Amino acid sequence: HCRHTTFSTHIDSVEILDPEVKAAYDRYLTAREAVYGAEKAAVRPQTLMDMATIGAKALKKQGLLQNLDQSSQVQYAKRAEADNARVAEIQKKVKAAIDEFVVEYNKDKKYDAILDKSAGLYFNPALDITGEIVKGLNEAYKNKKGDKKDEPKAESKKD
Repeated sequence: HCRHTTFSTHIDSVEILDPEVKAAYDRYLTAREAVYGAEKAAVRPQTLMDMATIGAKALKKQGLLQNLDQSSQVQYAKRAEADNARVAEIQKKVKAAIDEFVVEYNKDKKYDAILDKSAGLYFNPALDITGEIVKGLNEAYKNKKGDKKDEPKAESKKD
């Protein structure tokens, strides 16, 4: 059995009868909250890998493992997490811009509803305004981009 699969298995419920083991598990839960914060710890899956690494994470967070070398896998995972967060932020901004455009677009059209294609299984193609929306978004983007070209550029000082 692949260790990656074993260590990443989500632990959904735990019943511990031995008091010492229960105390150790409770310390793990406390450390999770300290490392991830209460909100994230509540939704982050518990795994064997998390149990195995939480002690080092807690010590590092406390500044007690400053010279700890991280594996390239961990470094990659952190970069990927940061990249995913940036992509999510960009997607959020794009969605907000599209939503704003659609609201403005509909001021003249006065549709009762404008639906995303993911909102249903089938729509009559005659009702599809995707082309109009894309064309309008592209024009708005070009105009916005053109406005930025007209803005005066800050001059750099040379010493």
